[in-house]
Amino acid sequence: MRLKMKRNSHLLVGISSAYLLGLPLLPAVIGSLLPDIDLRLRGCKFKWKLLCNHRGITHHLFWVPFFLVLWKASENPFLRSFIVGYLSHLIADMLTPRGIPFWQYGNRLSFSLFKTGSPQEYIAVGIYTLTTFVILAVKGPFALIPPEVYLLFKSLWKF
Repeated sequence: MRLKMKRNSHLLVGISSAYLLGLPLLPAVIGSLLPDIDLRLRGCKFKWKLLCNHRGITHHLFWVPFFLVLWKASENPFLRSFIVGYLSHLIADMLTPRGIPFWQYGNRLSFSLFKTGSPQEYIAVGIYTLTTFVILAVKGPFALIPPEVYLLFKSLWKF
């Protein structure tokens, strides 16, 4: 039984999140896939086991405050898009039984809402993605942009 989120689920959630926030999509793609780089390190000879295990250091909860501080410090849309992709990956993995590391080995944060590859995973990802596009269809592509930014774009580009 596989207990990790599927790659396409991470892509859809990361891309939908970036799109909803009006951010570039490519950095979100990279961010949503990067935590699973540890899958390529399986069987490595590092002394620190956390580097080699899936959902080890690349999935650790300490990335959340790190990226939130980075978000606050930078207004770069590409960096913010990467952060959205990365954090969406961690949040999605928290919804599975295996969760993500909380502090040390064995301590994990998990909401156990669905198993990886289950119909519930695909339904949840589908609902999230569909909701994103419904919001954008109803509210327009500037749904979550502050009004002053929207008015600036509107005046510059004559929407």
